[in-house]
Amino acid sequence: MKKLVSIILLFTAFNAFSQDNGYYIEEQMIMTSAQGGGGDSMQVKMWIQGDKFRREQGDSLDVTIGRLDKGLFWIIDPAAKTYSVMDLETMRQMAQFTMMMMGAQLNEDGEISIPDDLYVRTGEHMTVSGWNAEKVGLNEKYSGTGMMDGFAMWVSSDCGAPPELYANMMRNVFGDPNGNLKKIFKLWEELNGYPVMIETSIMGITNTTVTTRIEQSAPPDEYFQLPQGLTEVVNPMKEAFDRMKED
Repeated sequence: MKKLVSIILLFTAFNAFSQDNGYYIEEQMIMTSAQGGGGDSMQVKMWIQGDKFRREQGDSLDVTIGRLDKGLFWIIDPAAKTYSVMDLETMRQMAQFTMMMMGAQLNEDGEISIPDDLYVRTGEHMTVSGWNAEKVGLNEKYSGTGMMDGFAMWVSSDCGAPPELYANMMRNVFGDPNGNLKKIFKLWEELNGYPVMIETSIMGITNTTVTTRIEQSAPPDEYFQLPQGLTEVVNPMKEAFDRMKED
């Protein structure tokens, strides 16, 4: 179950992929179960430059390097000195699968259909990491569909990130070979800000991702290279996704 949740959260946590300007972003992710408790918390660090992306998470520093220019992702376990490969097409299939959990529907042809009223501005405001943010939630009529029980973004226009940042990232991560996703990209563009906090509830597990730092920065090129001395292993997320599609 947690492996599936990790697949979904991978895309809600990708925050600035494919920008000409380099960015460094820090986030705090907090995951709690329906049974309560203090929850698991981890820090996430991200470096972005053009079509290259590096994400480090947790104390063990699990690393994901995205290379759109090569059409692949490297998922690295530094402690075990191993890595696995995820091709861009499979990653995009996984990303599009998450849309159905967020309220998107399938039409008669089995293609994704995006409702015009998928998101609703609630008028609620609060301060997130020192930035003024407005809550944008999933329309109640689509809440509870699939495995997604709830979804909300707290969007800020004064956090230092350009308003097109999130939509551009999603456009590259999701892809749109058939032109079916133009509507969702337009909805993301109309957020007019950057989601500095994202709240999701999936199958009894609640995740809150809070952006704590955003700055323009030019990361060194070696951040986006596969380190030497690693052993390739089978990608566990791809295996989990393949099994999920078969069920």
